[in-house]
Amino acid sequence: MKFTALFTLGLATSAIATPSLVQRDGKEVQSLIKDISAKTEALDSAISSYNGGDASKVQSASEELISVTTKGTETVKAGDDLTSSDALGLTSPIQDLTDKIETAVDNLISKKSKFEAAGAAGEIKAALSEQFDAAKGLAEALSAKVPEALSDIADELSAGITKALQKGVDAYKDAKDGGNGGGDKPEPTEKPEPTGGNGGDDKPEPTGGNGGSTTSAPVIPGPTAAPTASSSGVPAPTGSAAPPVFTGAASRAGFSFGGAAVAAAIAIAI
Repeated sequence: MKFTALFTLGLATSAIATPSLVQRDGKEVQSLIKDISAKTEALDSAISSYNGGDASKVQSASEELISVTTKGTETVKAGDDLTSSDALGLTSPIQDLTDKIETAVDNLISKKSKFEAAGAAGEIKAALSEQFDAAKGLAEALSAKVPEALSDIADELSAGITKALQKGVDAYKDAKDGGNGGGDKPEPTEKPEPTGGNGGDDKPEPTGGNGGSTTSAPVIPGPTAAPTASSSGVPAPTGSAAPPVFTGAASRAGFSFGGAAVAAAIAIAI
């Protein structure tokens, strides 16, 4: 009903001459809506071709759409008010844009599980919220530029866009990233302290063998006790000398000393 009223009012006022600046503002707004529509198509194409994994193309297309919408809002705010004829010229482009946004949002919802598995659902959720805010800002700017009698109709036209985006925001409000992008890594468990083996108690001190204590025996044995004379006139030694530890010169020295002792005993006996 309101669309019909807008169309009738537009026809009735189309014959009224308007300043060229106002006409230019109307065309700029129409061009803006077409640009937003083209970016929406690009976003929907990226969504449709997405089958998991890297979601950077979807995210990039979403950022471009938000950027164009935000810049367009500033353009509308800086422009002059729109005439009824300008408002009429926006009816069809806005309805077409609404349909494209609805399609893109539906595709986003249908692939929610894929974005979650890739750990990108949080980014999509944030992008939908930004798109909603950008679209709402543009709608408010346009409503402020149309004649007061047509403000309700302008609100109704823009409501279709924000409604579609709100549907997407609601669908992703409980999104949980999983796969490579979700969940915390488990904490590593502590390694047990060694209880034995090479890293355990101190090595025992050696108790014997070559590394033990030294003996008290002298290196070179001392002379044997002097022999006592026997009834036969030949003295006999009363004890035996310990074998020398070293051979060679030391043994010869011991032998010479023993021979001298025997010779002395014979001389005394004679």
